[in-house]
Amino acid sequence: MRSLSLFLSLLCIFALVACGSEEELIPPVFSNITASGSLGSTTILTTPSQDPGVTISGNIDDFAATIVANSTASGEVAVAVDSSDGSWSFLFSPLEDVNIVSFTASDKRGNLNQIFLTVFHDTTAPLVAVVTQSVDPSPQLVVTFNEALLESSLATAPFSVVNADNTPLIGPLTGALTTFNTVTLTLDGAALPPGNYRLNCPEVRDIATPDGNSIAADYFFDFTIQ
Repeated sequence: MRSLSLFLSLLCIFALVACGSEEELIPPVFSNITASGSLGSTTILTTPSQDPGVTISGNIDDFAATIVANSTASGEVAVAVDSSDGSWSFLFSPLEDVNIVSFTASDKRGNLNQIFLTVFHDTTAPLVAVVTQSVDPSPQLVVTFNEALLESSLATAPFSVVNADNTPLIGPLTGALTTFNTVTLTLDGAALPPGNYRLNCPEVRDIATPDGNSIAADYFFDFTIQ
């Protein structure tokens, strides 16, 4: 009987130690990650942003955990955790283009958990990369920009074409977004003969939030038809 009691006592002790060891291996868990910009909403991981300041916030399940943020723009920064609900937030000024932001959480036992987030920061207006002419099935100009465009801006943009001495030839041209960064313009009549031309396309915007970056009102692109 005494042996059985000793066995059960040892079994309970083993179970308690095993549970305690398991708990010691569980790292803090991030949740409810959101991002917002000072000029409007921005979404981490996917959507471009033109916001000068971006706040990333969330929660951690261990209210006593410590969090360290790290990015190319801000370096390593300690992030305060609210001991009442585990909430935290981090404000930084992103660099142009892609920003990788990491958050490392650690508990009092030394368990670590890390997440990586991407904020795309875009303050540059779109630019024309190339203009080509297509004659099949009808004369068209295919305008390729260097980034994705805001479709609503294309519906109102007064595209026009002039020759080398700035004499108006065609305009306004009708546009349609055929791919994420290409606009196909239908020519009014015959195809353009070989020569040098200028495409005017003011007020075209990219898809950066909240309203996109607009090209200058007097923006133009010179191209050649051979």
